[in-house]
Amino acid sequence: MLLVILGAGASYDSDPARPASTVAAANRPPLASELFANRFLFGQTIDRYPPVRPLVPRLRAAATDSSVSLEHEFERIASEARDRIAVRRQLAAARYYLHDVVEQSTHQWALDEAHGVTNHHLLVDRLGEWIDSGAGRVCYLTFNYDTLLETACYDSLGMDFSDIGSYVRDDRLRIIKLHGSVNWRRISTNVAASWTGGSREDNSRWLLDRFVDIELSGDYEVGDPYEFSHGRLVPVPAIAVPTERKTEADFDLPTEHLRILRDEVLPQVSRVLVIGWKGRESHWWDLWRGARPTVARMPVEVVDANVDTAQTVAATLQRAGIGRCRPGLTDGRLLRIYGATGLLCPVVMKAPRFQRGGLVSLHRWLASATASRAAPCRDGRSGSAFWPCPEPSRRASAPTCFCRPPRARVWQDTACRD
Repeated sequence: MLLVILGAGASYDSDPARPASTVAAANRPPLASELFANRFLFGQTIDRYPPVRPLVPRLRAAATDSSVSLEHEFERIASEARDRIAVRRQLAAARYYLHDVVEQSTHQWALDEAHGVTNHHLLVDRLGEWIDSGAGRVCYLTFNYDTLLETACYDSLGMDFSDIGSYVRDDRLRIIKLHGSVNWRRISTNVAASWTGGSREDNSRWLLDRFVDIELSGDYEVGDPYEFSHGRLVPVPAIAVPTERKTEADFDLPTEHLRILRDEVLPQVSRVLVIGWKGRESHWWDLWRGARPTVARMPVEVVDANVDTAQTVAATLQRAGIGRCRPGLTDGRLLRIYGATGLLCPVVMKAPRFQRGGLVSLHRWLASATASRAAPCRDGRSGSAFWPCPEPSRRASAPTCFCRPPRARVWQDTACRD
């Protein structure tokens, strides 16, 4: 099984026509450090949720201080909230703030300006072709709140996410969202709405005034978390506040999704593709080590803003227990690093299979690699230019077999533009 891990960088640089390496845009979906940046849209959101205002200076300072991080500051705030009701109210308002900031900035960036054309579409389409060929299964694990991935799956593959079970129903392609989603809501167990309809501002403020009394069930739904219906239990956004040390209790996803990830997905993972993720979530590594107690030797692709960053992420993955690597080198049993490939910015790649006479990006690489046909292995299985056969020892004698990919070097060419 292929595990595709998506971090904030995948959404930040999701428009192929406006790569972050060449286009500066103030309205990109925010990275974690930019969630409370001084943007006009973010200021409007602060005005909708006044209780979040005391937290904003602290979080902005943490985002610009190299000695701490926004996640670390949120950890401190969560600790304070255990003893102070006022801070609990501020933290509840921060959930609404995060929901609106991510939802609206992503909508403006990807739909209004890019007309829905994102790198996610090509990735999902090519891997969908890989799945349909019978080559394997895919699980997308995303730490992002946005729905760019769901939109790509609907547009490219016709997948419908109208109910919460649809995310994990088909074991050939599953989506796991550990930190929740802007289109999810959790249902309270003890507070009912006293009217139908209402604006986001009115409904959320009414809930924030009663946040101490609200108890949440384990039930999740796909729907608008601001939708009120008279006499019905009220919903709240299913959004996990970004902190450094989450436990399973701090995840914001259905229990069944977490069980499937732990018991059915992780033990079967044989390949990993990491896109725009730094690998710093200790709670995720606890899950991984629980399902994979021994060091996993498997092909891993790391995609990030530049080669140095990709190598740093690769080292993090290695320390945490995914593969072993020598940065910059690749073979079927070592961690393979393709820094800055495609979803983020172009690189020069030197390898017999991937050379195209200059700059190549991941969408071009995927387009050519998944269309290539590899010679069959001795047991009748085929590798591919993108995902080699998992058993290099069974390599066929045919020169076009990709069961054991050649070594490759990759570096960023800062003087070129895609």
